[in-house]
Amino acid sequence: MNTDDFFPSNFLKAADLPEGQMVPAVVESIESAEMPDGGRKPVLRFVSKTSGLVLNKTNCDFIEARHGKNMDAWVGQTITLYVTKTQFGGRTVPCIRVDIPVAPAAVAPGGAAQVVAPAPAPATAADIAAVADAGDDIPF
Repeated sequence: MNTDDFFPSNFLKAADLPEGQMVPAVVESIESAEMPDGGRKPVLRFVSKTSGLVLNKTNCDFIEARHGKNMDAWVGQTITLYVTKTQFGGRTVPCIRVDIPVAPAAVAPGGAAQVVAPAPAPATAADIAAVADAGDDIPF
């Protein structure tokens, strides 16, 4: 039995994610929520998930750098959640961080996400000529 079983939260916390794993999640919506200190923060809601992720400045900045300031454009995008550590109140505590997959994620039946790597671009005549012009400096 766990105390979290008796006091469920609408928001994700580090203990909700498997440690050492990257968890892909598709953004379904973004809302604004009032925090206990009276401030407001954005909350990401995910497809097929009940808990949302309250965005701190670090995570918000990271997503913004990839998807822009318009948060409405984040809907439908896949982000990856993972657990790491941060300093808070003079202590090292677990936290959730976000990453952006390099390739688009395809959601397979049953909700499992798979990252699909893009096919490499075929070599052009210019690419081949550049390699040929580089000389024979290969050390083997």
